[in-house]
Amino acid sequence: MRQLQSVCYLLCTAIIAVCSETKRPALFKDDETSANAYDPLWGSFLTDCWDDLTRASECTSDEAKDPDNSGFTHRIHWINTRLDDLCDMMLVLGKEEFGDTFTMSKPTMLLYKKYYHRYPGRNTCLCRYHQGFDHHFQAIRRWKNAARLALPAAKRASLVAMPDTPKELREFLMCPRQGKYYGWKCCQRKCSDCSAKLGTLFSQDWLRVGAIGCV
Repeated sequence: MRQLQSVCYLLCTAIIAVCSETKRPALFKDDETSANAYDPLWGSFLTDCWDDLTRASECTSDEAKDPDNSGFTHRIHWINTRLDDLCDMMLVLGKEEFGDTFTMSKPTMLLYKKYYHRYPGRNTCLCRYHQGFDHHFQAIRRWKNAARLALPAAKRASLVAMPDTPKELREFLMCPRQGKYYGWKCCQRKCSDCSAKLGTLFSQDWLRVGAIGCV
């Protein structure tokens, strides 16, 4: 009996022994690291899905620092979709890529979410309207600068000044906020009090020469 116990002990020791080079149990196959290891190809595919199914921020300042390498940053990707919906989408895409053998759970999906995949907060814009507004603001500035240069020097001093930032232009174009937010009609440009404010930035002199700066 004691001899049998010794044999069992040696056998169990051999099974759980870890090879110093491969860092895995000695009796495991070469292509596995544990009995329930997730396929690394599937894991890499899930990471790619996270990148494809989230929205890269349009703001160049939205950078996330790599927690494992403080000198490396990555553009933030905002998660715009419910996690349950993401899980269903990744599962369908995985089966299309690897066949019906592909499996994935919600915890597994979250395991392959990278540090730059972020949940948007209250102050994070999930649409492109702000970015589009910024582009319009820059276009108007270029247009007005070109028109200013085309006007005679005597008329330049009387021209209406352009707001300095997109935020200031939004404040100029809409009625003052009642509380935390602007009025919905103001945002839709349907307010009778502020819908025509954009035209006040331009005089007839500007309009006559403004086509110069349209490019």
